[in-house]
Amino acid sequence: MSVSFSVPPNHISVEDPSQESQLLHPGRQWLPGAYVNPAGNCLNLNSKRKLRDIAVIWRDEGDNESPVNKMTFEKLRSEVWYV
Repeated sequence: MSVSFSVPPNHISVEDPSQESQLLHPGRQWLPGAYVNPAGNCLNLNSKRKLRDIAVIWRDEGDNESPVNKMTFEKLRSEVWYV
């Protein structure tokens, strides 16, 4: 999936039978210790994504007759950096 971790996980998954862990992570805890930057992963390009590719498709809410809008990764990255 080409997910980049800010801090890599300690393990792929661990089983922790403690009551607290079972409430937070029923069954198993996946990728314990990992930290990711969701925005960074969404905006990063890779061998399958190029700046000219469409990143977001939307239509104004409540107006089914309005045109479908599209934004490329290049424009999305520009807007994010502007903010």
